Amino acid sequence: MSQSQPILKISCPHCGQKLDVTGLQPFSRINCPVCQGQVIIPRRFDQLFLEEPVGSGGMARVYRALDVNLDREVAVKILNENITKQPDRVKLFLNEARSAAAVNDPHVVPIYSCGEFEDQPYLVMQYMGGLSLDRQIQKEGGFVSIEFCLKSVASVARGLGAAYRHGIIHHDVKPGNILVDVDGNVKIGDFGLAQIVRDENAPAIEELLRHWASPYYVSPEKARVGKEDHRGDIYSLGATLYHAVTGRPPWTGGSAKEIIFARLKGEPPVPPHQLRPEVSTAVSDYVLRMLSENVADRPQTYEQIYEALEEYRESLLKGGQPRKAEGPKRVFRVATAGAPGEPGAGAGAGVSDAPPSTEELGPVLQDRINQFVNMCITICVALMVIVAIAVVRIRPGWYVTRVEPRLRSSLGLPPAAAKPVPVGAGRVLRVETRRLPAPGGTGVEESPPVRSPSGGGGALPPAVSIDFQSATDFTVQPTKRPCPEDLDFARAKSRLQAYINAVPAARREIEKQRLGSLSQVRTYLIRLMKYLPFNESAAVVKLRDGRTLSGTVPYCNENEVMVRGKTGTASLQKLAWGDLAFEQYARFFEFYIRTRLEQGASASAGIASAKHRKEAADDCFRLALLCDWYGYAKAAQHYSQLARRYDPTFGAKLDQMIPAFEPDKPL
Repeated sequence: MSQSQPILKISCPHCGQKLDVTGLQPFSRINCPVCQGQVIIPRRFDQLFLEEPVGSGGMARVYRALDVNLDREVAVKILNENITKQPDRVKLFLNEARSAAAVNDPHVVPIYSCGEFEDQPYLVMQYMGGLSLDRQIQKEGGFVSIEFCLKSVASVARGLGAAYRHGIIHHDVKPGNILVDVDGNVKIGDFGLAQIVRDENAPAIEELLRHWASPYYVSPEKARVGKEDHRGDIYSLGATLYHAVTGRPPWTGGSAKEIIFARLKGEPPVPPHQLRPEVSTAVSDYVLRMLSENVADRPQTYEQIYEALEEYRESLLKGGQPRKAEGPKRVFRVATAGAPGEPGAGAGAGVSDAPPSTEELGPVLQDRINQFVNMCITICVALMVIVAIAVVRIRPGWYVTRVEPRLRSSLGLPPAAAKPVPVGAGRVLRVETRRLPAPGGTGVEESPPVRSPSGGGGALPPAVSIDFQSATDFTVQPTKRPCPEDLDFARAKSRLQAYINAVPAARREIEKQRLGSLSQVRTYLIRLMKYLPFNESAAVVKLRDGRTLSGTVPYCNENEVMVRGKTGTASLQKLAWGDLAFEQYARFFEFYIRTRLEQGASASAGIASAKHRKEAADDCFRLALLCDWYGYAKAAQHYSQLARRYDPTFGAKLDQMIPAFEPDKPL
């Protein structure tokens, strides 16, 4: 290790174990040797530890980070290196700090500080642990709760109103800039394009903003002349609300120019209630009003927007139909004893606009409060019981290392049995491993400790390895299927689509299903290695160039595979997925197939054993499909037969997905 390289030591967030991660790739993921919990390698940046990238754009990258001085979780926005050479972009970036720092409002993402480190300007702001509104829309498939949409946009209207009171216009209101924190509070962020109207730099910033816009949400006046006032932000907020309640922007097109050109025709968008019937006509009309071409026809203040959306939301929660107009504010009306001849007597006698008295509301409110408190207590107790059961069942690292020993000692029970595993130079730590996740599950279920296949145990089916080296027919058949060397089917999307289009219509749907299964193969392997590293006793990692490495794979991620050599040192060698031979992918699968079968053989119940064999059959099916796609026909045949052997119900699926399979041909 270089003497100039700083030592980096961190604590496992799950069990508190101190870990020396000096020299490891920042943002890579490893498994803690004590509790097997996943640990992300941070990157030191000024007084911050960058822990994980959470977003990026053409101008900057955003990281979740730890502020070492204040010991709090923050978000750090770092200007991209290519942008630092452009003074106008740097000016916009620093303008965000000045703009947002001027606003102190609970509906605006606060800026804590800014600075420059290694010639890279950066901002430090509150970390918003929830999803942005655009990601929420994607997650819900375009059907976000209408109540949530109204609540979110109403909160943003409050934040924009606070900014405007400081003379600030945002200029880039869109779903991607509406964020949710860990407590569910909605805030407007990314004031990078904001303009301080009374600032001495306003003319220069306005000139920069002429060519900056989000075509789906930009106001028509800005699209035409490059200028807008706060009512341009109101228009963008209306376009955002339209997208949130309908799942699509008000206008669509193939390019930014096409979208803006279609909008400048002056035709209104399709009313939201026609795209989503559960949107009331009142809400639909109000959204279209915010999208009015004429700025005078839009709501003129953010307070009007907030009050209207809150009224619509309350009506929605009560199950009523919102009024179309904003109208006067609601009043309480209670009976009074109006005398004849007095104001209010006559046809309207007995009705007053005065709010009910405390004496009248007291018993009702107290009863409601008691009901609410009792419900909260019941829910809290139930949650505590569920959490306690889950902790004992899952046995996370902190429970195993801190709580369980004390609990067993207080009850007079012997310590829990654990398997010593050597780590590093002669050090022995007690670790426990998890049951492998089911092929389609989450993998959080625990079972008795997993024994690696080399450890012996229950009777297993015949070995599932195949000698790829000596096979003469392990060449890719001339099917012209795109076969990514690194199993990254996403990057070969265009080639794969062209191939699917060329497949005969009779076979196209099946080929799409095969491709859908294969597109997740690498992600599936990464998930398996998260729960049990590839650690065969005689593990050899085979490379595409013909070389072999003797060692294990303790962890991997989407970008790289780490190989630990078996030379008595803790040295790690980083490989790209594309560096591995195809046979090595099969070796990974074989290892986990055998592990599942061992777990099934050691299970005390027949049902558990059958479950493990079914999961092993599913893995064999995945591997057979992978071999067939890449042209390894004999290997595909072999794993197909194993899938049938472990679970005969896979027969029909195999016949459909791998039609060349010959069930009577011996292995």
